[in-house]
Amino acid sequence: MKILFLTPPTPKPIRDYGAGLTSHINNRQVVNHINISMPIPAWGLYWIKENVPGVDIIDNPSWERIEAEFRKGVDILGISFYTYQYHDTMRLIAMARRYGVKEIWGGNYGIQTPGIADHFDRVFWGNAEKEIHARLYGSEPSELRHPVFLGEALLQSSLTGMVGKAVNRLGILCNDIGVLYTHTGCAYGCTFCSSPPFIKKTGQRIPMDEITRVLDAYQDYGIDSIKIMDLTFLDNKAHSEMVIREFEKRGMQWMCMTRVDKLLGRVRELEERGLYFALLGIESLNNKSLDSMRKKESREMCLEVLEEIKANNLWVNMACMIAQPEDTVQSIRKEVDFLNRYNLGVYQFNVITPYPGTAMVTV
Repeated sequence: MKILFLTPPTPKPIRDYGAGLTSHINNRQVVNHINISMPIPAWGLYWIKENVPGVDIIDNPSWERIEAEFRKGVDILGISFYTYQYHDTMRLIAMARRYGVKEIWGGNYGIQTPGIADHFDRVFWGNAEKEIHARLYGSEPSELRHPVFLGEALLQSSLTGMVGKAVNRLGILCNDIGVLYTHTGCAYGCTFCSSPPFIKKTGQRIPMDEITRVLDAYQDYGIDSIKIMDLTFLDNKAHSEMVIREFEKRGMQWMCMTRVDKLLGRVRELEERGLYFALLGIESLNNKSLDSMRKKESREMCLEVLEEIKANNLWVNMACMIAQPEDTVQSIRKEVDFLNRYNLGVYQFNVITPYPGTAMVTV
């Protein structure tokens, strides 16, 4: 039986602008913008391949490649997609039906798109390795293995890697970067985020023996910079402490996404222990907006952590949600000007949008 999981073709490789997103708001140019961006592999497919025998994957294939695979014969097709890939996903489903694919499965955040589940024979929510294994073999895997993201799954280095590893201290991504998950769930319920309803109860904390195995593999490959993919790294202090100690043993630098309340009071300590870049959702400096988003944080906490970041020159991608009901053009401009004083690495302003699956969607 041929089981093939893939992503829909896209006109261009999916890009992560990350630390090279833009220049400072105060117009001081950021050198690492020259890296143009880095392709994002479909890491979820590699988790499935690692844990479900018999599944083949193709990461971001061309239409020609897919059609060639269909001609050979595919029994089960799994499509991992996002809402913005709706039209390409529908085209892919139609093509698979024409070639006689017996079952078509859907996964990733795109399955939350209203009405699209009706076009699949089965949909899988969240981290579906265990469920897919059970569907194919009648039981869940005895243990979950963390993929080693090398080869096509490697997060590629930026062009600025030629400058040297030392510029990592300035927030410029250099050299190849190892991707690591320490937790695949989310314990929070921010109203603008589609992750909690999508992940549901499929997330889990990755055992330390799996983490050390993956870090050893990266070290053997010559990788000394790690990108932690957790939605909220540091939320479990005991587990994250063990992970950071493993970085320290190997002399690895690392970056992560975390929360204001988890970073607060720890910036200098974590920088000294290898943290060189953080993705941080401030979201708003308006307490009413923060409450409506269920952030469980306050303006006062945000300001305190911003002062701490500034004092320690940590390179940060700070995200804010604008166009809240409480916002006006004047209040947004005022907040942007205020945040500009902190000279953060990247300012990311997102217009708050009721994406499918979020608590903002009431239908």
